[in-house]
Amino acid sequence: MGLQERREKLRVVRRGEIVDAAEQVFFDKGFLGATMDDVAKEAEYTKRTIYAYFDSKDELYTTVALRAFQALTAVIINALSQNSSENGAEKVVHIGQTYLNFALEQPGYFRIIHQFEQPGTMEKGTLTEACCIEGRRSFDLLISALKEGISDGSIRADLNVIETAFLLNAGLVGCIEMIHYKRNWLDEYGEKPEELSEAMFGWMIRLIKNK
Repeated sequence: MGLQERREKLRVVRRGEIVDAAEQVFFDKGFLGATMDDVAKEAEYTKRTIYAYFDSKDELYTTVALRAFQALTAVIINALSQNSSENGAEKVVHIGQTYLNFALEQPGYFRIIHQFEQPGTMEKGTLTEACCIEGRRSFDLLISALKEGISDGSIRADLNVIETAFLLNAGLVGCIEMIHYKRNWLDEYGEKPEELSEAMFGWMIRLIKNK
């Protein structure tokens, strides 16, 4: 390996370590609470080194957000590939269950995705657009499952596919936020998270299933 190759390899390693450190900082402090000093401390590099790889906190956050969107898409695609024989309605529920599990197992990524999708959070740019494209990939998988369900007869043919996809997404995100942020409220009413999620998927089936 020549000198140039070694330098490039070191650059890739350092960049990855910086993104790993930033990810942890954003998990702990959120976008607004995090600083480049925090990232430098976590990565054990100088702030000057951080700026040699990333122009701003926004760019670093968007890089981490892209990781989160890619991770979500990957688990949904993997889940669908392992359950390819399911009908459309079953796939819709499976997508929902996979998203719920992802949010509960990767709460940091879920929060970053949710924050990123808030209007005006990030300035427009190539990385921002990449995140939007990746986010639409998982949403398009839901749309495809709904269309497949209408085609195979497992989902009501009178549904507006796009409208239904948005409503299902909104209901699922609301359920996840309830489980994440309002545990005390659930406890007060004697509701368990697993019962709430089970009820959520029951609602999804009743909404879309062809009788």
